[in-house]
Amino acid sequence: MTELRTDSKYGKFLIHEPCKAKIDIKRNKNKALIAIKDFISPSIIERLHSDEHLFKVKIPDFRSMIDVVLIDKDYDGKVFNIFFSDVPEKKNDLVKGVYEIEIPKEKVTIAIKIIDMLGEELLITKNI
Repeated sequence: MTELRTDSKYGKFLIHEPCKAKIDIKRNKNKALIAIKDFISPSIIERLHSDEHLFKVKIPDFRSMIDVVLIDKDYDGKVFNIFFSDVPEKKNDLVKGVYEIEIPKEKVTIAIKIIDMLGEELLITKNI
């Protein structure tokens, strides 16, 4: 969890902790099966808790913290080429979180970039 510290000179400030995700990436012949199982953004959680005296907020679905999911089906480790993007159309829509993408028969590196509602990016890769 993001930690709140107090400094005599600067007052209260947050110690940043990066977001985390649990993602399953599997190959089924010429398809990559990708499922986001869980996602947490400590920065979003801390912001919600800091306003708790005004209102209580619960996050009913982890996908509500995700703004965009981008997928590169053959990541080279340097340049992220967006092959597929999941960008909800309406304000109340959520990302799907489950994807099936055609890939070449040879071994590839799948890269998933998740951008949370505060703009923080998380990149996860897997060779399949």
